[in-house]
Amino acid sequence: LSTPGLHRLAEKNVGEVLSDTSKDQIKFKTATWLYHNYNPDLMFVYTTDLDSYHHAFGPHSEKAIEKLKEIDASFGEFIKNIKLYEDKKIALILISDHGFASATKTCSPNLYLLKEGFIQAETHTFDFIFKSSGGSALLLPGKRQPTDAEINKIKLDLESLCPGIQMDTLITNIDLKAQHPEAIAWIYSKEGIYFSGSRKGEIFSENKSLLYGHGFNKSDLRMKTIGGFY
Repeated sequence: LSTPGLHRLAEKNVGEVLSDTSKDQIKFKTATWLYHNYNPDLMFVYTTDLDSYHHAFGPHSEKAIEKLKEIDASFGEFIKNIKLYEDKKIALILISDHGFASATKTCSPNLYLLKEGFIQAETHTFDFIFKSSGGSALLLPGKRQPTDAEINKIKLDLESLCPGIQMDTLITNIDLKAQHPEAIAWIYSKEGIYFSGSRKGEIFSENKSLLYGHGFNKSDLRMKTIGGFY
């Protein structure tokens, strides 16, 4: 998506391979090079290492805290290199991506749809299906729209099979509504439950170890993010 040739030129000058999985230090180095060589009016720098460590070890784990210290040092070098505190023309905004929560249980709503015949594994088709994202999942149409009776049955069955979840046909989350205007309903939980897209195993299960992630209802205080500007 970059200006033709710019990506390779950046890699050549920074001396590192640049991709979405590159270490944050490389991203800061590249951002510094871009700033000094192209003097952009607006520049975005997206770091991902902390997110990876939060998913793997938890947001308050020792490993995540040590990684945050590394990123902080790289960020400090970056703002020195662009002379943030000396150049009055520069404004900097720093925001976090999303909050994190842990889950002790997993609910697999698509396994339920499969058992009910709404997903046809042999033909790789489905009447409707759940798109899962951590602490919530959307019910999306496939070959058809479900009837009111089918929606009510899915709601009653899943709320019974996965204790602690809630299914609403009114999608109050503005972001979800914007991204998936065709969504029929959504399920979420205020408890430590994750939604899986899997069609294998059990519909509701206890996790052997904690899962860490996002996608929970934004009323959950752990989903709050932080920001600052200079």
